[in-house]
Formats: sequence, C-alpha cells, structure tokens
Amino acid sequence: MDGACLQWNGNVNSIALPNCFPGGVGVAASLPSEVSVLTALTRLDLTGNKLSPNSGLPADYSALTGLRLVGLASMDLEAGPVPSSGFPQEWSSLVDLQQLDLSNNRLLGGTIPASWDILASVTALNIANTAACGDIPPTLSNSTTPSTLDSYCGEC
Repeated sequence: MDGACLQWNGNVNSIALPNCFPGGVGVAASLPSEVSVLTALTRLDLTGNKLSPNSGLPADYSALTGLRLVGLASMDLEAGPVPSSGFPQEWSSLVDLQQLDLSNNRLLGGTIPASWDILASVTALNIANTAACGDIPPTLSNSTTPSTLDSYCGEC
C-alpha cells in the first residue's frame, strides 16, 4: 500500500485485506499513516500481510476513534526502537474498539500502556505469541478470555 492509494474522497468505513497475496507473501510495506484520515473507519483488517522490517503500530491511528475492529495478526509487527513500546499510548482514544487482534507478531513487545484501561468496550484482545510483557490494564484483562493470552508471560 502506498499513500497514492489513499487519496480518495468519501467515507470509507471498512478496510479488509487479509492475506492479500497468494502463498502468504502479503503486502510488503509498512502500515500507512495516511489511513488515519479515514475518520469514518470502523473496521481495519490486514491480518496475514507481512510488513517491512521495523514496522510497528502507527500512533496516528489514534485519530480513528470510530474503530470497532482492528485485525493486525500475523504481520511481523515490531516494537520499534528501544525503549519504545509496540503499543502506542495514543490508542487509548479508540474508545469504541471492541476487538483487537495483534497475535502472532513475535517481535511486537513492550508493555500495554496503563492508559488503555479506558478501552472499556473491548470484548476481545488477542496478544498471544507476541513479546508483550508487564501487567494488562484491569479493564482489558477482565474482558479477555484466557485463550487469547496463551503465550503472554507478563514479565519484561
């Protein structure tokens, strides 16, 4: 995906491009920050698309306050340079978020920000098979089933 693709007008409410390319090759790019201008977006599913090295979760996506589903599993996401966390504090503005799947991103690590405790609408959080560590904010841990945390160690 390059920025040129994201220069349309209108209200886009869903982007679903899981496993875009046959053979599991996926989109070899980074998550475009230009997506953050799509303020009507409620669903973003890019599961299974491999990213360029050092790609992480864009803090800019915090502008997408109507997001309900984010599927970014199995994308080779990374935490970014130390001491940066892979989980942007700014995402605490995604108060309508119901489902967040970041599983199978082995290099995505760091602690989940305490500010994410405001995400009371989350009913499914999957961070299995990531390098996440530390405590999960209480609101998120109460809404998360044990199966989604099967590889979560909690220790940094």
